[in-house]
Amino acid sequence: MTINREDFETYGRSGVDTIPLLAEGRTVEIHYGVALDIVPKLLKRWDNKEGYIPSEGDWRELCVNNYEKCPELMESAAETSTFAAMKGNILKIILPYETGSRKLTEVARFNYGLISSSANFVEGGIGLDYEDRWERQDGNGVYTFDRRDLVTSIVDLSEEDAQKHKLILTKFGHPDYVEKPFWRIKSEKNQSIEKIQELIHNTFKICKKKYIEDYIKGTRGHWYTYDRNELYRREHDGMAQELCDKSDKGVLRNWFVEGFYSSKSGAGSDIRGGKEFVFNRTLDFENDVEKPRIERESREKEHQANVRYRKEHGIRNQC
Repeated sequence: MTINREDFETYGRSGVDTIPLLAEGRTVEIHYGVALDIVPKLLKRWDNKEGYIPSEGDWRELCVNNYEKCPELMESAAETSTFAAMKGNILKIILPYETGSRKLTEVARFNYGLISSSANFVEGGIGLDYEDRWERQDGNGVYTFDRRDLVTSIVDLSEEDAQKHKLILTKFGHPDYVEKPFWRIKSEKNQSIEKIQELIHNTFKICKKKYIEDYIKGTRGHWYTYDRNELYRREHDGMAQELCDKSDKGVLRNWFVEGFYSSKSGAGSDIRGGKEFVFNRTLDFENDVEKPRIERESREKEHQANVRYRKEHGIRNQC
Protein backbone atom coordinates (compact mmCIF):
# COMPACT_ATOMS: atom_id res chain seq x y z
CA MET A 1 0.00 0.00 0.00
CA THR A 2 1.48 3.33 -1.08
CA ILE A 3 0.19 6.53 0.50
CA ASN A 4 -0.83 9.37 -1.79
CA ARG A 5 0.88 12.63 -1.02
CA GLU A 6 -2.55 14.30 -1.01
CA ASP A 7 -3.36 12.44 2.20
CA PHE A 8 -0.89 14.51 4.21
CA GLU A 9 -1.50 17.84 5.88
CA THR A 10 0.70 19.93 8.16
CA TYR A 11 -2.23 21.51 10.01
CA GLY A 12 -1.17 25.00 8.96
CA ARG A 13 2.35 24.66 10.38
CA SER A 14 5.55 24.11 8.45
CA GLY A 15 9.14 25.23 8.52
CA VAL A 16 11.68 25.32 11.34
CA ASP A 17 12.38 27.34 14.49
CA THR A 18 15.93 27.64 15.78
CA ILE A 19 16.45 27.85 19.55
CA PRO A 20 20.00 28.62 20.74
CA LEU A 21 21.07 26.81 23.92
CA LEU A 22 23.41 29.48 25.21
CA ALA A 23 24.28 27.51 28.32
CA GLU A 24 25.43 24.52 26.31
CA GLY A 25 26.77 26.30 23.24
CA ARG A 26 24.54 24.36 20.87
CA THR A 27 21.38 24.94 18.88
CA VAL A 28 18.12 23.01 18.81
CA GLU A 29 15.96 23.06 15.69
CA ILE A 30 12.22 22.44 15.91
CA HIS A 31 10.96 21.20 12.53
CA TYR A 32 7.24 21.35 11.75
CA GLY A 33 5.65 19.16 9.13
CA VAL A 34 5.17 15.55 8.07
CA ALA A 35 7.47 12.64 8.91
CA LEU A 36 7.88 11.56 5.29
CA ASP A 37 9.29 14.98 4.43
CA ILE A 38 11.34 15.73 7.52
CA VAL A 39 12.79 12.46 8.82
CA PRO A 40 14.85 11.49 5.74
CA LYS A 41 16.45 14.95 5.68
CA LEU A 42 17.29 14.88 9.39
CA LEU A 43 18.60 11.34 9.12
CA LYS A 44 20.97 12.40 6.35
CA ARG A 45 22.27 15.24 8.51
CA TRP A 46 22.59 12.80 11.41
CA ASP A 47 24.78 10.59 9.20
CA ASN A 48 26.88 13.67 8.42
CA LYS A 49 27.38 14.18 12.18
CA GLU A 50 25.65 17.57 12.13
CA GLY A 51 23.40 16.57 15.01
CA TYR A 52 20.83 13.99 16.07
CA ILE A 53 17.19 13.43 16.98
CA PRO A 54 17.21 12.97 20.77
CA SER A 55 15.76 9.93 22.50
CA GLU A 56 12.89 10.58 24.90
CA GLY A 57 15.23 10.42 27.89
CA ASP A 58 17.73 12.83 26.34
CA TRP A 59 15.01 15.24 25.20
CA ARG A 60 13.44 15.42 28.65
CA GLU A 61 16.83 15.99 30.24
CA LEU A 62 17.64 18.71 27.71
CA CYS A 63 14.34 20.47 28.47
CA VAL A 64 14.78 20.33 32.24
CA ASN A 65 18.44 21.41 32.18
CA ASN A 66 17.70 24.42 29.95
CA TYR A 67 14.29 25.36 31.35
CA GLU A 68 15.29 28.65 32.96
CA LYS A 69 17.02 30.07 29.88
CA CYS A 70 15.12 28.25 27.13
CA PRO A 71 11.55 27.49 28.31
CA GLU A 72 10.55 27.22 24.62
CA LEU A 73 11.96 23.71 24.60
CA MET A 74 9.56 22.38 27.19
CA GLU A 75 6.67 24.26 25.63
CA SER A 76 7.08 22.21 22.45
CA ALA A 77 5.67 18.78 21.76
CA ALA A 78 8.37 16.66 20.20
CA GLU A 79 8.75 13.41 18.31
CA THR A 80 11.75 11.54 19.72
CA SER A 81 14.00 8.82 18.29
CA THR A 82 12.73 6.26 20.82
CA PHE A 83 10.53 3.73 19.01
CA ALA A 84 7.57 1.60 20.10
CA ALA A 85 6.74 -1.61 18.24
CA MET A 86 3.34 -3.05 19.16
CA LYS A 87 1.43 -6.19 18.30
CA GLY A 88 -1.38 -7.64 20.39
CA ASN A 89 -0.29 -7.44 24.02
CA ILE A 90 3.37 -7.13 23.07
CA LEU A 91 5.06 -3.74 23.43
CA LYS A 92 8.71 -3.28 22.54
CA ILE A 93 10.63 -0.21 23.63
CA ILE A 94 13.49 0.48 21.20
CA LEU A 95 16.25 2.78 22.43
CA PRO A 96 17.97 4.44 19.46
CA TYR A 97 21.60 4.62 20.63
CA GLU A 98 23.89 3.74 23.50
CA THR A 99 24.78 6.32 26.16
CA GLY A 100 27.62 8.57 25.03
CA SER A 101 27.15 7.54 21.39
CA ARG A 102 24.93 8.96 18.67
CA LYS A 103 25.33 5.96 16.36
CA LEU A 104 21.94 4.40 15.74
CA THR A 105 21.48 0.79 16.77
CA GLU A 106 20.83 -1.69 14.00
CA VAL A 107 17.12 -1.86 14.89
CA ALA A 108 16.68 1.91 15.07
CA ARG A 109 18.47 2.37 11.75
CA PHE A 110 16.20 -0.22 10.15
CA ASN A 111 13.07 1.44 11.56
CA TYR A 112 14.04 4.89 10.33
CA GLY A 113 14.48 3.37 6.89
CA LEU A 114 10.81 2.35 6.96
CA ILE A 115 9.66 5.99 7.15
CA SER A 116 9.45 6.71 3.45
CA SER A 117 6.94 7.60 0.74
CA SER A 118 6.51 3.88 -0.02
CA ALA A 119 5.80 2.96 3.61
CA ASN A 120 3.04 0.51 4.48
CA PHE A 121 0.80 2.40 6.89
CA VAL A 122 -1.42 0.56 9.37
CA GLU A 123 -3.73 2.37 11.79
CA GLY A 124 -1.65 5.54 11.61
CA GLY A 125 1.70 3.81 12.13
CA ILE A 126 4.21 1.88 10.05
CA GLY A 127 2.97 -1.65 9.34
CA LEU A 128 5.31 -4.38 10.58
CA ASP A 129 3.47 -7.41 9.15
CA TYR A 130 5.39 -7.21 5.89
CA GLU A 131 8.43 -9.25 4.93
CA ASP A 132 10.46 -9.73 8.14
CA ARG A 133 9.83 -6.36 9.77
CA TRP A 134 8.37 -7.68 13.04
CA GLU A 135 11.12 -10.26 13.40
CA ARG A 136 13.71 -7.49 13.07
CA GLN A 137 12.32 -5.64 16.08
CA ASP A 138 14.84 -7.40 18.26
CA GLY A 139 18.44 -6.92 19.28
CA ASN A 140 20.56 -4.33 21.06
CA GLY A 141 18.46 -1.71 22.88
CA VAL A 142 15.12 -3.55 22.52
CA TYR A 143 13.05 -4.25 25.66
CA THR A 144 9.79 -6.21 25.62
CA PHE A 145 6.75 -5.73 27.85
CA ASP A 146 3.24 -7.15 28.21
CA ARG A 147 0.74 -4.31 27.84
CA ARG A 148 -1.50 -5.97 30.43
CA ASP A 149 1.17 -5.36 33.07
CA LEU A 150 1.46 -1.63 32.37
CA VAL A 151 -0.42 1.48 33.45
CA THR A 152 -0.97 3.31 30.17
CA SER A 153 -3.54 6.10 30.20
CA ILE A 154 -3.66 9.88 29.98
CA VAL A 155 -4.44 10.38 33.67
CA ASP A 156 -3.69 9.10 37.17
CA LEU A 157 0.08 8.99 37.14
CA SER A 158 1.59 10.71 40.16
CA GLU A 159 5.26 11.49 40.67
CA GLU A 160 5.46 8.48 42.98
CA ASP A 161 3.98 6.29 40.24
CA ALA A 162 6.32 7.75 37.62
CA GLN A 163 9.36 6.96 39.78
CA LYS A 164 8.56 3.24 39.47
CA HIS A 165 6.86 3.06 36.06
CA LYS A 166 8.51 0.40 33.88
CA LEU A 167 8.12 2.29 30.61
CA ILE A 168 9.50 5.57 31.94
CA LEU A 169 12.45 3.92 33.68
CA THR A 170 13.28 1.88 30.59
CA LYS A 171 13.15 4.87 28.24
CA PHE A 172 15.30 6.87 30.67
CA GLY A 173 17.96 4.16 30.94
CA HIS A 174 17.43 2.80 34.46
CA PRO A 175 20.01 0.10 35.37
CA ASP A 176 17.27 -2.21 36.70
CA TYR A 177 15.61 -2.32 33.27
CA VAL A 178 18.28 -1.83 30.59
CA GLU A 179 21.75 -3.16 29.89
CA LYS A 180 24.84 -1.26 30.94
CA PRO A 181 25.52 0.46 27.55
CA PHE A 182 22.13 2.21 27.86
CA TRP A 183 22.37 3.44 31.46
CA ARG A 184 21.51 7.15 31.81
CA ILE A 185 25.03 7.91 32.96
CA LYS A 186 27.60 5.74 31.23
CA SER A 187 28.97 2.93 33.44
CA GLU A 188 27.62 4.57 36.62
CA LYS A 189 24.78 2.57 38.16
CA ASN A 190 24.03 4.60 41.29
CA GLN A 191 24.49 7.93 39.52
CA SER A 192 22.13 6.78 36.75
CA ILE A 193 19.43 5.92 39.29
CA GLU A 194 19.84 9.25 41.09
CA LYS A 195 19.80 11.16 37.79
CA ILE A 196 16.55 9.54 36.69
CA GLN A 197 14.89 10.24 40.03
CA GLU A 198 15.98 13.86 39.77
CA LEU A 199 14.77 14.14 36.17
CA ILE A 200 11.30 12.84 37.01
CA HIS A 201 11.03 15.05 40.09
CA ASN A 202 12.08 18.18 38.22
CA THR A 203 9.65 17.46 35.39
CA PHE A 204 6.73 17.42 37.82
CA LYS A 205 8.10 20.44 39.65
CA ILE A 206 8.43 22.55 36.49
CA CYS A 207 5.03 21.56 35.10
CA LYS A 208 3.25 22.39 38.35
CA LYS A 209 5.11 25.70 38.64
CA LYS A 210 4.18 26.64 35.08
CA TYR A 211 0.55 25.73 35.63
CA ILE A 212 0.28 27.83 38.81
CA GLU A 213 1.94 30.81 37.08
CA ASP A 214 -0.54 30.68 34.22
CA TYR A 215 -3.44 30.22 36.63
CA ILE A 216 -2.44 33.37 38.51
CA LYS A 217 -2.06 35.32 35.26
CA GLY A 218 -5.50 34.12 34.15
CA THR A 219 -4.12 32.75 30.90
CA ARG A 220 -5.13 29.57 29.10
CA GLY A 221 -2.69 27.11 27.68
CA HIS A 222 -2.96 23.95 25.64
CA TRP A 223 -6.49 22.52 25.87
CA TYR A 224 -6.99 22.63 29.64
CA THR A 225 -9.48 24.81 31.53
CA TYR A 226 -7.89 26.34 34.61
CA ASP A 227 -9.53 25.80 37.99
CA ARG A 228 -8.44 24.89 41.49
CA ASN A 229 -9.44 21.25 41.16
CA GLU A 230 -7.12 21.02 38.18
CA LEU A 231 -4.11 21.60 40.43
CA TYR A 232 -4.77 18.31 42.20
CA ARG A 233 -5.30 16.43 38.97
CA ARG A 234 -2.16 17.87 37.46
CA GLU A 235 -0.09 16.36 40.25
CA HIS A 236 -1.35 12.97 39.08
CA ASP A 237 -0.82 13.02 35.35
CA GLY A 238 2.48 14.81 34.91
CA MET A 239 4.10 11.98 32.97
CA ALA A 240 1.23 9.80 31.81
CA GLN A 241 2.09 7.06 29.32
CA GLU A 242 -0.36 6.82 26.44
CA LEU A 243 -0.56 4.06 23.83
CA CYS A 244 -2.78 3.58 20.81
CA ASP A 245 -5.53 0.95 20.98
CA LYS A 246 -4.39 -2.64 20.99
CA SER A 247 -4.29 -4.28 17.56
CA ASP A 248 -3.46 -7.74 16.28
CA LYS A 249 -1.42 -6.02 13.56
CA GLY A 250 2.22 -5.08 14.01
CA VAL A 251 2.60 -1.29 14.23
CA LEU A 252 5.67 0.92 14.63
CA ARG A 253 5.54 4.43 16.08
CA ASN A 254 7.83 6.99 17.67
CA TRP A 255 7.38 8.11 21.26
CA PHE A 256 6.40 11.76 21.45
CA VAL A 257 6.58 14.09 24.46
CA GLU A 258 3.98 16.74 25.22
CA GLY A 259 4.98 20.21 26.31
CA PHE A 260 3.88 21.83 29.56
CA TYR A 261 0.50 21.16 31.19
CA SER A 262 0.73 17.38 31.06
CA SER A 263 4.25 16.43 29.96
CA LYS A 264 2.87 13.03 29.06
CA SER A 265 4.51 10.85 26.47
CA GLY A 266 2.78 8.55 24.06
CA ALA A 267 3.04 6.27 21.08
CA GLY A 268 -0.40 6.73 19.65
CA SER A 269 -0.46 9.70 17.29
CA ASP A 270 -0.92 9.28 13.55
CA ILE A 271 2.49 9.43 11.87
CA ARG A 272 0.87 10.88 8.76
CA GLY A 273 -0.26 14.07 10.49
CA GLY A 274 1.53 17.34 11.19
CA LYS A 275 4.20 16.95 13.86
CA GLU A 276 7.16 18.60 15.53
CA PHE A 277 10.58 17.00 15.16
CA VAL A 278 13.62 17.97 17.18
CA PHE A 279 17.18 18.11 15.86
CA ASN A 280 19.91 18.82 18.40
CA ARG A 281 22.79 20.35 16.47
CA THR A 282 26.22 19.25 17.62
CA LEU A 283 27.94 21.50 15.08
CA ASP A 284 26.94 25.04 15.88
CA PHE A 285 27.12 28.31 13.99
CA GLU A 286 27.90 31.60 15.67
CA ASN A 287 25.20 33.59 13.93
CA ASP A 288 22.54 31.14 15.12
CA VAL A 289 23.66 31.42 18.73
CA GLU A 290 23.57 35.21 18.57
CA LYS A 291 20.26 35.36 16.73
CA PRO A 292 17.83 37.33 18.93
CA ARG A 293 14.55 35.81 20.07
CA ILE A 294 12.65 38.69 18.48
CA GLU A 295 13.49 37.27 15.05
CA ARG A 296 11.79 33.97 15.91
CA GLU A 297 8.79 35.85 17.28
CA SER A 298 8.56 37.82 14.05
CA ARG A 299 8.55 34.60 12.01
CA GLU A 300 5.81 33.20 14.23
CA LYS A 301 3.63 36.30 13.74
CA GLU A 302 4.16 36.07 10.00
CA HIS A 303 3.17 32.43 10.06
CA GLN A 304 0.00 33.11 12.06
CA ALA A 305 -0.99 35.80 9.58
CA ASN A 306 -0.48 33.30 6.76
CA VAL A 307 -2.63 30.72 8.56
CA ARG A 308 -5.45 33.23 9.04
CA TYR A 309 -5.29 34.21 5.37
CA ARG A 310 -5.47 30.58 4.23
CA LYS A 311 -8.36 29.89 6.57
CA GLU A 312 -10.32 32.94 5.44
CA HIS A 313 -9.85 32.03 1.79
CA GLY A 314 -10.43 28.30 2.18
CA ILE A 315 -6.89 27.37 1.17
CA ARG A 316 -5.77 23.97 2.46
CA ASN A 317 -2.10 23.26 3.13
CA GLN A 318 -0.73 20.27 1.27
CA CYS A 319 2.70 18.68 1.20
